[in-house]
Amino acid sequence: TTDALNRYAIGGASSLTSATVPMSVSRMTDTNGQPILTLSVLVRINDPYLQVQAQAVSNLVDFANPTQITTVGGTVANDQSNVPVGFQRQTFTVPATTDRRFLRLQISR
Repeated sequence: TTDALNRYAIGGASSLTSATVPMSVSRMTDTNGQPILTLSVLVRINDPYLQVQAQAVSNLVDFANPTQITTVGGTVANDQSNVPVGFQRQTFTVPATTDRRFLRLQISR
């Protein structure tokens, strides 16, 4: 199921019944003073068939229109403390230059 795949792919859970680490979302500015939205999450990296990407839109209804979705790959976060074996803390960042910006994770295997 989708829920099982999500639990397997993100959050650092060692099994489908163990606790996961929550994601964090923050709005801040980049080094040039531009607003950005960042999602930080633990992503499983020991499964070569697993793909985790973020999708961004300015309006929630735009998730229904693939031409309005911006796909964002994760980057390895500097802080890897307390990350379980087989996982990696990644950040997904998009410009937040509009009043609203929405991010969701797209997980496939």
